Amino acid sequence: MLKIILPFLVLCEFANAQAFCSQLFSTALSTGEKAEELTRANLKGTLHMIGEGGFVFSELDNASGPLSGILLGSKNEYDKDFSAFAYEKDPAKKLPAVRQERLMGMLEAGFLEIYEKKDKINSPDMIGRRRFSFADTAVTKNNDIGYMWMGVIMEFRPGEFIEFRLQCSLLNTNSIRDQKQSVGNFGINFLHSLMKIKDFENVRNVEKVLGELSENLSPGEIKINDFYVDKLSVAEGRVLSRTPLLRDSVSVVKVARVLFKKQMARSIVINNNDLVDPPQISFRRNILVKTDASRNFGKLRDIEKLKAEFEAQAAKLGSQKNGNLFVVAIEDIANIESVVAQLNSAGIAVWLFSSDAAAQNQSIKERMSAKGSYIEKFSGHLHVF
Repeated sequence: MLKIILPFLVLCEFANAQAFCSQLFSTALSTGEKAEELTRANLKGTLHMIGEGGFVFSELDNASGPLSGILLGSKNEYDKDFSAFAYEKDPAKKLPAVRQERLMGMLEAGFLEIYEKKDKINSPDMIGRRRFSFADTAVTKNNDIGYMWMGVIMEFRPGEFIEFRLQCSLLNTNSIRDQKQSVGNFGINFLHSLMKIKDFENVRNVEKVLGELSENLSPGEIKINDFYVDKLSVAEGRVLSRTPLLRDSVSVVKVARVLFKKQMARSIVINNNDLVDPPQISFRRNILVKTDASRNFGKLRDIEKLKAEFEAQAAKLGSQKNGNLFVVAIEDIANIESVVAQLNSAGIAVWLFSSDAAAQNQSIKERMSAKGSYIEKFSGHLHVF
């Protein structure tokens, strides 16, 4: 057997075909196989979807197992304004459907439905099953990047619930159909990754969830921009409060490295020791970005001098309604966590770039403007110095 495998390993080493090797010896289940397992899992809950988010249901429906094995019910709204009446506090405002607040409303609606059907929940076939409310809202585009929010409220111990939310870009710009399939594969990966994990306060388990999300997707097909893990306080089917988990520089950098390794991000933005989606922090602001190509971050530790440099640059610009956002763009290296924590504590965001070999010949500025970076998503006025 070794004689058969050895030539393939040599080929991988010398041809730099690591991706080929990982696929050749991969034990990952296909999307269909994962959907099949989910219909027999110890989970039982609801799906709430808007638009192209419905492709997660389609993948479950294609499985040979019964949908009743995992679902109490599902609901899909295709029109963003129509869905606002179901999930928004003020539907007359006609806010975009692909936003975190809409997703949270969907998750809470599904969670309340489960409680209101408590007679069913307390039936014998629910014994040993973990309750969940899954939701996603997505917009797909031809020849352009699509966007999605996806999340789940999951019972991780009896009577204790966690909420996991992800914001993603759909980078397969070939067609709407391809982006729909990406959403379906990603959603099944997400649900499947949660099957056995019961402790989300441990960053290693969150890393396991994120690590599975890239399976059955091409490298770079979906980019994760933002994620949240919250522990919920609930009563009578209603979410009373959310307690953020893993909001520290060490945990966030660990998560970033998983995303880099799985090619689900080339760069991430960290502010207040948390991943952030650029439009949320950059709207109507001057975004001043300082790049550091030296990989020697000693000078970044002189915070007062650094902030003075930012202020001098900002003084040259016209004012914006929401002020200025200071950002340092740096490459990920060992022990970067302390630099991230120090900069964030001083009110300076960090734009962290993967240190993968493929990017070694590109400067930070070149990588900033590459396809799939955040530069197209900063909604304010970007200034790089």
